[in-house]
Amino acid sequence: MSATTEVRRIRSPLFYRLHRYGLEAVCLAIGFFLAGIAWSALLAYGIAGSRRLLGPTLVRAFSALSGLLFLYFAARIFLEGLRDLHIVAG
Repeated sequence: MSATTEVRRIRSPLFYRLHRYGLEAVCLAIGFFLAGIAWSALLAYGIAGSRRLLGPTLVRAFSALSGLLFLYFAARIFLEGLRDLHIVAG
């Protein structure tokens, strides 16, 4: 596939959405993306500052709890997807 065809293939859905939903929807999506980046940065800064206030042991415990929670949700999503795949395939 040539580069111009690839660019056209990627660009077409973007322009279609822009035409169909308008500039407001695109600005809303960009706003959500930037808000997510800002939230992540503030959360990281807050956690870094909490190490001084709470102590490294408590911060490490919160990090471990957060990791376990992430693993739980990742496993749950994976298993639900696997179950849906078996339902569709079987």
